[in-house]
Amino acid sequence: MKKFAFIPPVLILAFVLPLWAANQAPVIRLLPTSKDKGFAEWKPVSGSLQYAKGDGLTDIYNGGYEEYLRAGVVDAARNLYMRKSDVMELTVHTMKSDKAAKAFFIGETKSAGAKPYQIAGYGSMAIVTKDGQSRGYAYIGKYYVTAFGMYSGPKAEKDAKLFVQTVMTKAVPPRKAPKK
Repeated sequence: MKKFAFIPPVLILAFVLPLWAANQAPVIRLLPTSKDKGFAEWKPVSGSLQYAKGDGLTDIYNGGYEEYLRAGVVDAARNLYMRKSDVMELTVHTMKSDKAAKAFFIGETKSAGAKPYQIAGYGSMAIVTKDGQSRGYAYIGKYYVTAFGMYSGPKAEKDAKLFVQTVMTKAVPPRKAPKK
């Protein structure tokens, strides 16, 4: 008869609880899934989901997290998606306030040369193709969103728009018309 090592419940909770809490983070729930409209062909890359907050943001931003913390990033989730050979990187950031999200969005789109436009009832977004990548930017309330296609052209611009708009509608679901 084999003997099994006893693992104290406290150790199990110490390992499982942080993983469970991270998966409950609102930024993770805003990431698209295959159930979202337009995502049937898009598959998350296995093992690519990252969630971080505070100094842990260095894992997402390759060490350059100080700029994001100064801008007001509280936490962020990043995932890679594939459709055949197309790859899209999506990052959703929770900012300390709506004002911080808007300011960061304005600064980032300006440096990218993107022209923002308002999405009625949601926030603003911008799509630009630069350096062989199509990039989508958006802010909605306290969320700042980026989508970077690892390919360019009209299809990539359309895809970047799909990703940021999906997050926007998940952050603020479409409103139903009032009953008369």
